[in-house]
Amino acid sequence: MRNKIFDLLFVVLAAVFVFVLSEKPVYNWDMIAYMGVSVEYSEHDLQKVHDSVYHTLQQEVSPEVFRGLTENYDDRAQCLKDARIFGQELSFFRTKPLYTLLVFLLHKAGVHLVLATLIPSIIACFLIILLVYHWLCHFLQRPLAFAAAASIAMLPIFAMLDRYSTPDALSNLFVLLTLYAVATKKPRWMLILFLLLATLSRIDNFVLAIVIAYFLYLKNTKNIFWKSLVVGSISLICVVGVPMLMGDRADWFTQFAFLFSVKEYIHHWRDVLYILRTDMLYLLLMAVAGLLLLKAHAEIKTLVQIVVTTVVIRLFLFPSLQERFFAAYEFVVIIALLSFVQQRYGKHEPTKALQLRDS
Repeated sequence: MRNKIFDLLFVVLAAVFVFVLSEKPVYNWDMIAYMGVSVEYSEHDLQKVHDSVYHTLQQEVSPEVFRGLTENYDDRAQCLKDARIFGQELSFFRTKPLYTLLVFLLHKAGVHLVLATLIPSIIACFLIILLVYHWLCHFLQRPLAFAAAASIAMLPIFAMLDRYSTPDALSNLFVLLTLYAVATKKPRWMLILFLLLATLSRIDNFVLAIVIAYFLYLKNTKNIFWKSLVVGSISLICVVGVPMLMGDRADWFTQFAFLFSVKEYIHHWRDVLYILRTDMLYLLLMAVAGLLLLKAHAEIKTLVQIVVTTVVIRLFLFPSLQERFFAAYEFVVIIALLSFVQQRYGKHEPTKALQLRDS
């Protein structure tokens, strides 16, 4: 009975907390592009898509916000004036089809388009914190799980995910669900489903799919051809197939600035290394991950290996260290650390919450 009271109280407080955070949304230009892709589901004339998006935006945000989104930078002003330029910007945003489809469906159901871009983030953040609490309850007593989950919700990145009209909260939810499924030995179909939803939320999550496939199913396979086939198939379907289905060209990814030249790629990596050197959060997480890789038992170690490998590969492929891309991995490292501490120093024998399936 006591546990149920804690659970109910946490659900209520989490809902209130997420709702209060969302009362002050942060508008950025990406929201406009996601609105455009969502309108494309029912309207294929680019000029009409452009006019509909900007007309709706002008109606649903304040004049100050509208000016900030359309006048402060040359490219924003050009997108406002020219539908063709606006259409060129949509390539990167078509690669998050799950998010844009949800926005489209919410708008069709009668929700204002701007609000429809925010609702998936609110719901995803609510589910993220519930999942974190549920995971922690596997090996911590309810009061400690309550306090730990609440502390994670207080991290600045959580508020950012909740207040922005982007697919990042949705992506982090399904990444977290995927890693939870790995750690708790959920059925394979469930793991594949969560990976699919994560990839449809952000195409770059295909890296996680490859890493999990390797650690859980391919690591002990000596057939190089089979490994290459799996990695190549996942990459081709996610990077080329899905975007083309959404209306992008097969070479859409060549528009990333860091691919323009070796110099640009090195410049992006310098920014990544500077952040790694100067941001105490990343230094702390790196230290914790290193500790777990050295001292934790095999199950936790493998989970952390999946996290570290995914982050490193993703940074080499997309050298941009924005915390919103990696929040779920941060949460998993924290959960893994708490599990490690509980197993080493706790008075009670924890449940096997971080045991992985056999490779």
